[in-house]
Amino acid sequence: MEKLKRFIDCYIPTETCNFRCHYCYVTQHRKFNNKLAKFNYSPDFIRKALSKERLGGTCMINICAGGETLLSSDIIKIVKALLEEGHYVMIVTNGSLTNRFKELAKFDINLIKHLFFKFSFHYLELKRLNLLETYFNNVKLMEKSGASYTIEITPTDELEPYIDEIKEICLNKVGALPHITIGRKDSDDIPPLTNHNFEEYKKIWEVFESDIFKFKSKIFGIKRKEFCYAGEWSVYLNLMTGDLRQCYCGKKLDNLYTNIEKPIKFCPIGNNCAMPHCYNGHAFLSFGNIPELDTPTYDQLRNRIKNDGNEWLTQEMKEFMQCKLVENNNLYSSTQKIKINFINKPIMILKKLKRKITIILLLLTSVLLISYNIQKSYEIENRKKYIESHDIAKFAHISIDDTIDIFDDLKKNNYKSIFENKTLKRLKYLHNKYGAVFTMYVFYEYNGKTIENTPTHYKEEFERNSDWLKFGFHAYSEKSFYGKDNNNISKEYSKFINEMKKIVGEKSLTGVIRMDRFELSENNLLSINENNFKITGLLGADTSDRKDYYLTEEENEILFKYDYYYDYKNNIFFYNTDIRIENISLFSIKKELSHYKNDNNLIIFTHEWNLNYYKLNKICEWLNTQYYKFDFPYKLESVK
Repeated sequence: MEKLKRFIDCYIPTETCNFRCHYCYVTQHRKFNNKLAKFNYSPDFIRKALSKERLGGTCMINICAGGETLLSSDIIKIVKALLEEGHYVMIVTNGSLTNRFKELAKFDINLIKHLFFKFSFHYLELKRLNLLETYFNNVKLMEKSGASYTIEITPTDELEPYIDEIKEICLNKVGALPHITIGRKDSDDIPPLTNHNFEEYKKIWEVFESDIFKFKSKIFGIKRKEFCYAGEWSVYLNLMTGDLRQCYCGKKLDNLYTNIEKPIKFCPIGNNCAMPHCYNGHAFLSFGNIPELDTPTYDQLRNRIKNDGNEWLTQEMKEFMQCKLVENNNLYSSTQKIKINFINKPIMILKKLKRKITIILLLLTSVLLISYNIQKSYEIENRKKYIESHDIAKFAHISIDDTIDIFDDLKKNNYKSIFENKTLKRLKYLHNKYGAVFTMYVFYEYNGKTIENTPTHYKEEFERNSDWLKFGFHAYSEKSFYGKDNNNISKEYSKFINEMKKIVGEKSLTGVIRMDRFELSENNLLSINENNFKITGLLGADTSDRKDYYLTEEENEILFKYDYYYDYKNNIFFYNTDIRIENISLFSIKKELSHYKNDNNLIIFTHEWNLNYYKLNKICEWLNTQYYKFDFPYKLESVK
């Protein structure tokens, strides 16, 4: 059995993902840029750059992207090339891309035996996207193919109500409980991602009896001052560019792709780690970067014994993960350590100095921003008052589709006010600041959630705010289809209206709605309007290539061209939707909105599950600067 020479932690700097997990650092910083990883180097070139000869032996190579690792098809070829070189490869994935796993399953069994998957179990996203079965089928596919794997959860406060569900489904599907890591906030001291104190947090999640959670709990928050061989025994590699660093905080060592014939420059970080703690010590420390530290072996942190006696790790993978780096590398003498610390010390000093300068600059910037924001707020308030007191011809409305989470949250928490809910609190802020008004289009039930049993004592508060916040029918459920005649639609609509009257009050309801997928046949409309609370208007699609409800192609063209269409026969107003917020780039909001500045009627929408408050705030600010009057679509007739 070969011994482990080095641990190579590879990062792919693409921040694209098919999931939107609330705890992901990419989501926290709203970094999704929807660009897939495109490698400038061939898999064969990357294999040569990472050859066993060049690295000194067999390595454990971990591959993880900023978003979903397997989205780019290039990854499969690179993984195969590295396996063919003789390395062991770990892939971090959300487990949803079946076609990618089918490609990997075709690898020769001798390659697959060296392949390990960290299947991140994003339970809430998998439920929302209806991908739980797909996820577990992909796990089983790779297990059947001969690969090793682990199931890992990032624990968050929002996930706590689902702990028993998670335990049950994992025991049924993979024969063991998932492992638990520790989520982190990306701030200077890298604290755990929770509102609990750390002892409470540990008590909640230790029920999974996860060795990785136990070990990370033990080392989390502890500053490492020992001599660390990161930079020599392990390295941090940008797999796209070839840039090689000692660790996340360490100095740049080399570029592996510049000249693949030359030896690689290694240099340990020594006693000069600039990080507040080793938050990924479950890998770096368990493999033995600090050899005197007593740690579990990596296989102990990743493996589980299933209820049928089998294990998540194959025997060959387990034996390789049991290796410690010290077994195949030389320890430094005291003299060598002094020399390394002398080399690295200036880097450490510069990093600390840079941090202090950054703090001073941030303080100065904060003072300037406060002054700027006071002036800006004054201008916004003046424009808001002018718009409210004058007959403005420019109209804007924002709506939010697929709504259900706010009601689920109100059920789970004993709030004194609806505005303790984060979404409603932020919408109220935008209303108070800019005069924005919102309509939320609601599912009766969605993805296991329902509006039933939402507390009715909030009704009065909802009605007090109905001048700027309204609710409308979206669909009975995500499985409802109203494009063809549906005998149940009248009953489903009536059930929705009656339930919402109890929750938000009739004053908070609107008859101008946007149906799910812009689908509604004429007969279904007539069936709905046999109810007392009728549909009076329909919001159309944001693109001309989508059919709007029961309109003909010609009527659809009129709607898209003129923003408006009136169906005399059924007395229904159609309003064109102009902007889908998800399609606006985070980095060019004003530029993209400028294309609409001559449009007098702007209807804008997004989805509750993908609500981006930064974008929403910037859009409201832009509408304010352009003197748009916020109002509801049914008042558009007075504007026209």
